[in-house]
Amino acid sequence: MMGNVIVAGDAKADAYALLSLAQDPESTKLRLDQITAAGKEYHDLISKNADILLQIQKENLALADAQRKLEQDKADFEQLMKDAKENLKKDKSRVETDRQDSYDLNNKNNHKANELQDLSDKLDARDISVAYRERQVQGREEAVSKREAIVDSLKQDYENKLNQLKGLING
Repeated sequence: MMGNVIVAGDAKADAYALLSLAQDPESTKLRLDQITAAGKEYHDLISKNADILLQIQKENLALADAQRKLEQDKADFEQLMKDAKENLKKDKSRVETDRQDSYDLNNKNNHKANELQDLSDKLDARDISVAYRERQVQGREEAVSKREAIVDSLKQDYENKLNQLKGLING
C-alpha cells in the first residue's frame, strides 16, 4: 500500500483506503480533507469541462455560421462570375455586331463614295461635253452672224446695184 494517500477516481483503491483510515482515526480528518479537495477539484474540472464544452459548442456554431457565410459568399461569387461571363458574352456579341455593322456601313460608304465619284466624273464629262457644245454653238452663232453680215452686205450691195440700175433705167 502507498500509505494514507488515495488517488481520486479509483473506486477499489478508495474503498481500501477508507478501510485503512477507519483503522487509523488520526489520519481520517486528513483523508476527508483530501477527499473533499479531490471532490471540489472534480466538480471544478466538471465545471471547466462544461465551460470548455460550451465554448467548443459556441466555436462550432461560429464555425458553422462562418461555413454557411463562406458557402453563401462562394455561391454569390459563382453567380457573380456566371453573370459576368454572360455579360462578357453579350458584350462580345454586341462588339462583334458593332464591328460587322461598322464594316457594312464602311462598305456602303465606300460604295456610295465610288458612286458619287462616278457621278462626279459623269458630271465633269457632261460639263466638258456641254462646254464643247457651247463652243460649237458659239462658233455656229458666230458663223451665222458672219453669214448674216455677208447676206446683209450682199443685200446692201444688191440694193445699191438695184438702185443704180433703177437710176440708169429711169434716168
